[in-house]
Amino acid sequence: LPDDNLRVCELEEYLKTCDKQRKHIWAINDRCIVGNDEEHFYRGQILATDDNKYHVKCIDYGNILENINDGHLFVLSDVRILEQLPLAQQCRLYGIDDSNQIKVINDIIKNIPTTECVTVDIENDENYQLWLVKLTRE
Repeated sequence: LPDDNLRVCELEEYLKTCDKQRKHIWAINDRCIVGNDEEHFYRGQILATDDNKYHVKCIDYGNILENINDGHLFVLSDVRILEQLPLAQQCRLYGIDDSNQIKVINDIIKNIPTTECVTVDIENDENYQLWLVKLTRE
């Protein structure tokens, strides 16, 4: 995990300082740089369009920004960065349906004391498909 955190920070810094070029028409699945009002920039992928607003997935975080105008979208022209695999992988808790997943995760987080150390172990198969996430109290 520390290497991934470093990569995310390096990527954010690169996206913040790279040349920002606008594009007039965006299509679903286009990759881009998406910025927010706080001048933070992320790799994004257009998921949907609605009345000249876009729903954009932040590739390296997994969250979705809704109703983004084209003034916050920029061309991601660096092929090396464009083709880099996402640093976030969607996962879910075993046996928990999607509608209850956020509630369960929040309940787990709420019950971890702020002074307690927790180790997160993530295991992937050879294709980098997530198959186990384990939280262990130290």
